[in-house]
Amino acid sequence: MKQMGRRLTALSIIPALLLLGGCSGGNEEDGRTVHPDVGPVEYRVEDTGTVAYQDDYTIVPKVGGTVLTCSIAEGDTVTAGQVLYTIDSQGLEDQITQAELGVDSAVIEQDQAQTALDQANVQLSQAQIDLDQAQIGLEQAQNSLAQAQVDLTQAQSSQASAKTALDQANNGLTQAQTSLKQAQAACEDLTVRCYTTGTVSSVNVHVGDYVSAGAPVAQVVDNSTLKLVVPFSLEDAAGMTAGSLAVISFPGRTDTLTGTVVQVYEGTVALSGSRTGRNVEISLRNPGTLSSGDTATASVGDAVCMEAGTLSNATEQTIYSGQSGQVLTLSIREGGSVTSGQTVMTLKNDSLTNAVENAQLQVENAQLQVDTAQIQVDTAQSQIDNAQLQVNNAQLQVNTAQNQVNTAQLQVNTTGLQVDTAQGQLSAAQVQVRSAQASLDQLTRQRSDYTITAPVDGTILSRSVKEGDLASAGSPMAVVAQPEALCVHATIDEQYIDRVGTGQTAEVTFTTDTGEENTYTGTVRRVEDTGLTSGGVTDYTVEIDLDSVEGLRDGMNVWVSILTSVKEDCLRLPVRAVDGNTVQRVTENGEPETVTVETGVWGSSYVEILSGVTEADAILLP
Repeated sequence: MKQMGRRLTALSIIPALLLLGGCSGGNEEDGRTVHPDVGPVEYRVEDTGTVAYQDDYTIVPKVGGTVLTCSIAEGDTVTAGQVLYTIDSQGLEDQITQAELGVDSAVIEQDQAQTALDQANVQLSQAQIDLDQAQIGLEQAQNSLAQAQVDLTQAQSSQASAKTALDQANNGLTQAQTSLKQAQAACEDLTVRCYTTGTVSSVNVHVGDYVSAGAPVAQVVDNSTLKLVVPFSLEDAAGMTAGSLAVISFPGRTDTLTGTVVQVYEGTVALSGSRTGRNVEISLRNPGTLSSGDTATASVGDAVCMEAGTLSNATEQTIYSGQSGQVLTLSIREGGSVTSGQTVMTLKNDSLTNAVENAQLQVENAQLQVDTAQIQVDTAQSQIDNAQLQVNNAQLQVNTAQNQVNTAQLQVNTTGLQVDTAQGQLSAAQVQVRSAQASLDQLTRQRSDYTITAPVDGTILSRSVKEGDLASAGSPMAVVAQPEALCVHATIDEQYIDRVGTGQTAEVTFTTDTGEENTYTGTVRRVEDTGLTSGGVTDYTVEIDLDSVEGLRDGMNVWVSILTSVKEDCLRLPVRAVDGNTVQRVTENGEPETVTVETGVWGSSYVEILSGVTEADAILLP
């Protein structure tokens, strides 16, 4: 294969010379010119090859043993399926017998496992029935609980409504009681009382008179305690406090009285002579000889008042009528004495009296509504208690039913595990049966391995084992070939193998010893992926199917030409006529001239000319 490049070059030259002899329509001029013509541009990969059997069959036994019979000799013709050898199989038969016993034992264990699984499934079915019943009981208990909860909710709702009604009734009662108190308070105002002790200075009404609310009834004064307000200097007043002892003096009298400082006023007072002082209020008991309006002075400790003051009664009160009405009684007279809390007058007012009676009736009615609402609340509470009891009982039933469900579920789970265990044991037994049966089947199938038959119709090329010999598994015994199934094996250089592919057409030429060439057509069937390297060059085997094998024999040497690509109807020139992109064209004067051409596809023998010359031009060959 190292000369492959030279072979391709030679192939490029020889067709060009043939063209000069008139091939493909070329015109010869002095044996050294050629005209461009139209035809295919082909690329071929060519090399030597060897005729071989496409498929020969080596008879290789799968088992070893003594050869009992041998019915062939080299050169014999055999048919597909013909018995060639028989090998002693007694050891295999013993193994088959043991395997059959193993299958029988595995089947018995499988049947026992199936029985256990059936029993476990029955138990599981019963457990599932118990679980279903328990779940039905749980559902019923849950429904009862739900109904009891609904009843409880309704009772609570009724109680809430009753409490709302009770609150409203209590509000009504409170409002009625408030109205009654207001009416009673108004009626109490029909009795007019004095709230101080003193002397009645004037009476403004008489029995039978009609008075309005707020009208003055009488004037009461209390002159047992007198009040004196006198100014002191700001400095003296600042040192006084309530409760300080004071001495009161009266103009024109030699006696004095003691009193008590009640308060020191905050503001200041303007006095005669642009003086400023601060009033101090002093309280003193009336010995009976003093009257409101008398003049007096006072001193507190060493401090003496800046001006005299006037005595006034400590209490002067006007008694007013709290309501309007007709005077029924009048228990006071002018100049008479009264005490605090004493009734001084009573009035008659039918509207106020009737208002009290009406308010009392409203209070009684409101109390009746409160009592009724309270009964409704108590009744609703009783219903709640009963409903709660029903809820509790229903919850207890739910809990009991749930426990039954849990117990049944546990039983289902337990029996389920038993089923799984039994199923696992059955599966293991079934695997064992299949394994034993597979072993038996495998051994049974091996029986055919002890009878060696011809794989195809053909001829015995060689025989290495005869009757009585010891055959070894994997060692060839004979070779069978089909004479008509010949092919050509060509070795292609690594530089060109990428151009070769299955399905490409090929020509195979065999040259006899007399020089006669016989050409055969064929197709590339297979291109080996792995090549054989020698001397730094790797060759790949290409197998070619032949359309005819007449006259060919195994081992003949042939020439192989594989068409790898072709372009039809090209204006072409021989490869050797083109130097790169130029050719030597013969002018009309017979002189050569260099012409630039545009080339297209390059083939093994021809190159496509796209422009630069025509069929009429004569091109000089080198």
